[in-house]
Amino acid sequence: MKKIFNWFGLLVIFLYIAFIIVAKLLGDKMEISGNIQIRNIFYAVALMLSISAFALLPVIWDRTLGVLLPLKFDHVILVDKSVEERYVRHGAAHHVATKFFLTFQFENGERKYFCVNSSAYESKVFFLVLPYESGKLCYKEQGKHLYFVSFTPDSTDKEIG
Repeated sequence: MKKIFNWFGLLVIFLYIAFIIVAKLLGDKMEISGNIQIRNIFYAVALMLSISAFALLPVIWDRTLGVLLPLKFDHVILVDKSVEERYVRHGAAHHVATKFFLTFQFENGERKYFCVNSSAYESKVFFLVLPYESGKLCYKEQGKHLYFVSFTPDSTDKEIG
């Protein structure tokens, strides 16, 4: 397995931290010069950047794991294809949040549930795959986190994912 290092991601993190530090230092400089209104603007920018960094941390962590984890291949049986719909209300607006799930049974009897995107679930090839059909599953796994990559049924040469 080839090791992957994300230099661009590391550069973005360092630049983000640098912007926070520069905003804080400029705020301190404005306080010394007696320009309190501009100081407050720089402090507000530094605070917003800091809060947004912590708010985005779980999303960034999940995306990074999905990219950097090694691929795993197993021969599995597709046990179930399911859709979960939730009605979400934001004030007066309503919308339906839809999640697509695939359940695979591995050769050792263990079952794993994958949340997949709508394009993989609704692909033309996927409609041809019936429950209890076997095939080759390509996925990534880190602890409880499962990332679906593709599924190739034994009956066809077409890949889903």
